[in-house]
Formats: sequence, structure tokens, C-alpha cells
Amino acid sequence: MKLLLYSLVCFSFFANAQAPAKRIVLRNANVIDIKTGKVLSGTSLVIESKRISALGKNIKMQTGDSVVDATGKYVIPGLWDMHTHAFGKYEMAFPLLLANGVTGIRNMHTTAENPMQLLASIRKSLNDKTILGPRLVANGQIVDGEPAYWPATYIVHDAAEARIAVDTLIRSGGDFIKVYSNLSRDAYFAIADECKKRDFPFEGHVPFSITVEEAAMAGQKSIEHFTGLINASTAIEKELMQEEVKAMRSQSDSIEDITFRHIIAAQDGQKRTEVCRILAGRKVWQCPTLVVNEIGFDTLVINDPLVKKYMPASVYKSTLDMIKTITTESEAFFEISSKMSKLRFLLLQEMNKEGVPLLAGTDVGNPGLLYGFSLHQELALYVKTGLTPLQALQTATINPAKFFSWEKDLGTVEKGKFADLVLLDANPLIDIENTKKIFAVVANGRYLGRQSLDSLLAEVAVLARKN
Repeated sequence: MKLLLYSLVCFSFFANAQAPAKRIVLRNANVIDIKTGKVLSGTSLVIESKRISALGKNIKMQTGDSVVDATGKYVIPGLWDMHTHAFGKYEMAFPLLLANGVTGIRNMHTTAENPMQLLASIRKSLNDKTILGPRLVANGQIVDGEPAYWPATYIVHDAAEARIAVDTLIRSGGDFIKVYSNLSRDAYFAIADECKKRDFPFEGHVPFSITVEEAAMAGQKSIEHFTGLINASTAIEKELMQEEVKAMRSQSDSIEDITFRHIIAAQDGQKRTEVCRILAGRKVWQCPTLVVNEIGFDTLVINDPLVKKYMPASVYKSTLDMIKTITTESEAFFEISSKMSKLRFLLLQEMNKEGVPLLAGTDVGNPGLLYGFSLHQELALYVKTGLTPLQALQTATINPAKFFSWEKDLGTVEKGKFADLVLLDANPLIDIENTKKIFAVVANGRYLGRQSLDSLLAEVAVLARKN
């Protein structure tokens, strides 16, 4: 039923989207050079065969061109959310992402049964154009030890099983291996070794059994959510790791509170700088996902009209119940949360200062977050932390292109690049909130005007009430 309903959504959307023309010309735009922050005013772009075929001030029109007057608009590269969980309700997630200018995602896990089959099915549907969605990079399935935290996890107990997991997931179509928190040392280093032999990336959490420096030296390509990094900003990293394992396995709030208090008390600015320099030197990418901690459980956010409108009704109810439970807890919970938030901000500031490469991601799929919308919140949090608007934009545009070694095709607005673009009504370099003021999106060469984007959102709102 869901697939049928989504097919109807796609039919309605394609009816409203502009039919492919010989050429699409965005005339007289302000193009932002995402490398330097320079604004190229009065610039026209020609989109042909899914790529930018021409860029300049004196573009000659041709018969049959589909011309968009982009006067006063600002053009940036399409945005990437580099940490999503979008497969569970992809028929809603994909339209919301595109409507928010997110033309690419790195999906990090799905709890659905047979995750690799689902990944293959979604890819086929995207390639066949039976569904509309962003560019997709995905692992399909987490690799973890026991106890596994998430359903559909590929569980390994030792090095031999870990090597088999790498082989299986590569053969099944995964783009990278995602390592998780409960991997044993033997299993983790076997994954690292096997991936190195195959020239295949492994990314994810720093397991409790591994220090951040060990993960960096082993070749882990990215670290998600700052896992392990706040512990590493102390002189007692290994002791804190052991405490966190006990807290997780006991599922005791009191033990968890004690652990967090120890982490907070042991913070050392010099150690924080040292670990950031290690990460910068080894070029270990960081995907902070601040929004999941800063906004995901905020009662103001759950009452946001957008959340009420586009979040599935069943998910909204369970999230609201969870937030009500949290808000009835002691003041100690909010005290610890506030202090941990400040530590995450300090860590991001230090990373930016030391040149640690950064990626924008949200961990959307978690409570209180909305596909697409939450990426704009993440970028705003980066600016609040101290990044410039340009630096924040780079984490969602050129940096993902560098991460994937796709700089020849994506990440900037240049001739020859794929036409993944966002047209904004106002300059995001002046105010990062302007990334929300979307006039149009170009996804893989297809122009989606405001009417088409609004149609996508309207269809999702209907689906949300039925789910």
C-alpha cells in the first residue's frame, strides 16, 4: 500500500515538475563560489544533460531553452546530509529532503528486516526513476559486537567473523563499513585491516574498546557524533571508556549520571587540543550531528508546526511521550545535558581552529528531527558555535565532495559539474538562516520550482497523517 501511495505521490509531483527541456537556463543569478565566498553577480547557468554546460554573463539563448529568471537569487551547490537514517519511511523522507535542498545523503543504517535487500531495492527504484530522491551513499547495516544496540545489526564476535562481515557487506552492495560501539578490539582491528587491504572505507562510532588515537591510526575515515572524543579530551580516557560500558550494560540512570559527571570534571583543554591535532593530521573526518542532542528532545521543537505537519502521526506521538517522560526527570538531567552541550561546542570550536575536516549531518530518524529541515538547524548550530556561514555551508557542499573524492563532479557551482543546485531568495553568507529561503532546487539536472516543492511537501503532509 505504501509503495502504491508513493507512486501516486511521484505521479503528482512529476506532473507539477518542469518537463526536461533541451536546456535549462538560470538567468542573471548571484552564484556563490563555495571555496572563497565570492559572489558572482549577474551570472547565468546552462543546464544540459544533467550537468552545468555553461556559466557566465553573456550566455546566448537558444530556441527551446527553458529560461528561469534568477534575478536577485543566490545559487549554492546542492546540500548533503552526511548522517541520515532515511530508509524506514523513505517515501516521506526523500521528498522532504529534496524540498529542503538536500540533493545527497549518506545513510548510516536501517533497522528494517533484510537491510541489504532494501538498499538494493531503493537504489534500483532511484535508478529506474520510479521514485524521486537524493543521491545516495549507504552502508546498509551496522557491524557491532554484543549486546547490539539496534535491530538488523551484523553481529561479530571475533576477528574471523569481522573479516567475513566486511566481505559480505561489500558483496551485498554497501558503500562503506559502519563500525559501532560494542565491537571488541580484535574485531575492530580486523575490520580496519580488511578494509585497508581492499581500499574500502570504514566509518562510524569509536568503539568503547578503542581509543580515539587508535581509531585515527587504524584509518577510520569518519567519526560520528563526537563518539569517544569528549573522553579523549581528558587524561583518563580509558577509565572513562570502562565506566561508559558499565553504564550502558547496567541501563542504570544513576550510573550514567555519575559517568557523565566524571567526564565533565576531567576535561582538559590541552588534551582537547592534542586530540584535535591528531585528527587533523590523520585527516579523520568529523560529523558532529549537534542537532540530535541540542534540538531532538526540545519541547519547543516538538511543538513546532512543521514537526506536527510533516512527522508521521505515530512517530510524533511516541516522541511526545518520550519528551514528557524526560521533562519530568530531576533537574540533574538538565544540568548534565547543558554541560555536555557546552563541551560539544568547545570541541567543535577547537576542531575548526585546528583544521579538522568537518561534515554536516543530523542523525535524522531520531526523535524530534525532520528530514531536510534539521540540516538547516545543524548549519545554524555550527554558526552559533563559531564557524562562519561560509564554513558551515562548506560542511554540506564541498566537504562531502572531498570526502567521497567526487570533486570533479560535485561540491561547487562550476562548468562541467553535475547540476545539483539550490536557488535561494537571500544570501546565506550574510545569514545562515537564509538557506531555508528556497526558491528552487535542481536535483541531478531536474529543475524543481517552488510549485513542485510545495506539491512534495503537501503530499508528505497527507502521508504523515496516515502513518
